[in-house]
Amino acid sequence: PWACRQDLIARYYSSVKRRLLLIEQGLGKHELDASLNDAQKLCEAVCQWILREFKPDMGVFPRVNIHDRELNKSILQALELPALTPRVIDVLAGQNLKQVRNVLEGRNQSLKAMLFGALLSTLGAANHPLRKVSPEKLALEKLLALADARNEAAHASGKEFKQDEVVQWGKFAQNWMLLFKEWM
Repeated sequence: PWACRQDLIARYYSSVKRRLLLIEQGLGKHELDASLNDAQKLCEAVCQWILREFKPDMGVFPRVNIHDRELNKSILQALELPALTPRVIDVLAGQNLKQVRNVLEGRNQSLKAMLFGALLSTLGAANHPLRKVSPEKLALEKLLALADARNEAAHASGKEFKQDEVVQWGKFAQNWMLLFKEWM
């Protein structure tokens, strides 16, 4: 019932749940790629919700149109979030700041750009869920790995995902969304 207050989250949560049931019953072999896609969309919907609930101060965000990995790393390190491991920072530093700004202005972009934006929304927000949920539970490295897996599934990579692997990704996405339940 609480997820119903967030239409997009409820839609993708239900879709992932339905697809996982089909896969677990052996009826959804063709559902594997679609399940990965919906699992990522569920996490994107959570990031969008975070950005709506915890609007970042656009005045502190640099307006640059070039890709600068070092600037991105500096911005992420300045957030001083325990969940931002060197690996997470390195991956997110690859995001174009123009895409991150688009996310902050309410436009859709990749999960990685949305996560970058959601992390920026922690500035000045002591009770922000990305500050309150433990780094182990946030599992940002795993979230980024989901984005990579979904990208492989969406493109002609030739990779065939196994049923149990997709089920694990779907359950990860569902559990990741549940981390934010008390704030919704």
